Amino acid sequence: MTTPPSPLSAARPPLVREALEVRFGERVAAHLDEAAAALPPDIVARLGRARQAAVLRLRHERQAAAGTVTVGAGTAARHAPSSQPRWQRALAWVPLLAMVLGVWAIGEYQAQRRVQAAAEIDARLLTDVLPPAAYADPGFTQFLREGGQR
Repeated sequence: MTTPPSPLSAARPPLVREALEVRFGERVAAHLDEAAAALPPDIVARLGRARQAAVLRLRHERQAAAGTVTVGAGTAARHAPSSQPRWQRALAWVPLLAMVLGVWAIGEYQAQRRVQAAAEIDARLLTDVLPPAAYADPGFTQFLREGGQR
């Protein structure tokens, strides 16, 4: 099932589409004005206030999306729009910092283990009955491979 193309479809040039949107908006506004004449004055006033609030909210959203905020009497300040406070954005770095510290701690732990293993081997060599030069002798290596028997 296919839907018929809308009059505001993307196939139309942007200027034509915009003109159609403006005409549609004017027609809707005219119908609403006719209907508003039959409403009580208090409801018309409430609808007017709601429209003003909606227009202000839309204007604020457009300014925030563009990255500008009106400050004071007509001056604009440029900033990157963000809905998060600064401390929440800073907390986003905590996992990265924890990962870096963890990798550093693991590296330090492994280096300490290597030093301890080397110290243990050195202690065994120095306390053994064989002189350290015996371990460097190629014949001693062969002796160990044969199981220490001659």
